[in-house]
Amino acid sequence: MFFDNQTGCGLLGCTQFLNSPFWNFTSIGGLLRIGMASIFAIIIIYGIVIVVKAVLKIVRSEGDPTKIQEGYSMVKGVFIGIVLIFVGLIGLVVVIAFFGAGGIINTTPIVPPGVTIPL
Repeated sequence: MFFDNQTGCGLLGCTQFLNSPFWNFTSIGGLLRIGMASIFAIIIIYGIVIVVKAVLKIVRSEGDPTKIQEGYSMVKGVFIGIVLIFVGLIGLVVVIAFFGAGGIINTTPIVPPGVTIPL
């Protein structure tokens, strides 16, 4: 039956699960993807927490205009932050494309003889 094997390999297939580019710790590109995904996850969670705090501030304001304005400014700050993140990403892609540095993401370091790298 379908629900007998509830592991990741059972649902996705081991090759698809284990060969994901996010599990690649052996190259600089893999480490950059893991780092960027982690940073974006943290930023998204932080934005959600700020929006929830702002909504609670607005709900608990009891009609006080200053508290309502504080809540609106918090939500506005989150949206401005999201826009700035996307503008920064677009700028990063443009700079990488302009300088032709796209190959640096997929580069595997060359280990000199007699040197051990802990990657």
